[in-house]
Amino acid sequence: MLRTVGLNQGWQWIDGSFVENVEETAGRPPNDIDVVTFSSIPDGRTQESLLQDFPDLFFPAEAKARYGIDAYFVPLNQTPAEKIVDYTAYWHGLWSHTRDGLRKGYLQIDLNDGDDATARAILARNGRRRRTIVNARDYRFLLAERATLRRLIDQTGPGEAIVRAGFQHRLRDVEAELAAYGERAARLGGARLTFRGRPVAGDRGMTADFLSDSVGEFAKAVHYIGAGQRQSPLPLTGPVPYSED
Repeated sequence: MLRTVGLNQGWQWIDGSFVENVEETAGRPPNDIDVVTFSSIPDGRTQESLLQDFPDLFFPAEAKARYGIDAYFVPLNQTPAEKIVDYTAYWHGLWSHTRDGLRKGYLQIDLNDGDDATARAILARNGRRRRTIVNARDYRFLLAERATLRRLIDQTGPGEAIVRAGFQHRLRDVEAELAAYGERAARLGGARLTFRGRPVAGDRGMTADFLSDSVGEFAKAVHYIGAGQRQSPLPLTGPVPYSED
C-alpha cells in the first residue's frame, strides 16, 4: 500500500511481543505488531496531503483499525536532520530493550517488493496486544516515555502532521497504560538515582542504552541490599539469595 502512494525507497522497523519470546516468558502467544516507516515524502507531496488523502496509512488510529498494527512514520526529507536523529533515537531506545532492562532486537525490512510473497505467507499463519503492567519499574518507564513523547510533540513543526499524529497516538496508549495503575501508583516504592558528570541539554546527553543499564544496575544494588537484610551475612560467592542472578 505504501508503494502505491510513492513510498518505495526506505525501510521499516518492526517490533512487537513476537520478538520477546512471550510464549515462554509470559505464557501467551504474541499479539501485536508495531511499525515505523522511514521514507522520503514524494515530490509534490507534504505530510498534510498524505494524511488527508490516505488516513488509513498515515493516521495511526485508522491504520490500527484497518490493518491491526500500530503504524508510525519518520520522514527522511522535508525535516531537519537533527529532528530525524531525535525521532530515530526515540524508537531505537524504546525497542532495543524491554522495560526490565533486557537487551532485545527488532526487525528491519526494505521498502521493495522482493520479499512480498514470502511475507504474505508468513503473515497468513499468524495472528494482537495489550501489555500487562506489572511493577514499579514498568510504571516509571512509562512516565519517562510520556515525558519524551510530550517533548517530541512540542518540537514538531507545522509541516509534520504525520509525525505529530504518530507521537500523539503513542502518547494516548502510554497514558492509557498509566491510567490502568489507578490508586496502585501511589503505593509503588521509589528511589532517586542522580547522575554526575558533564552538563546535558535535556536528555540529549544520555543515551537510552546508558540510562537503561544504569537503572538496571541500580535496581540490582537495591535488591542486593534487601537480600542482605533478609539473610546476613551474604555468601562471598555464588547466586544472590531471592534473585535470579
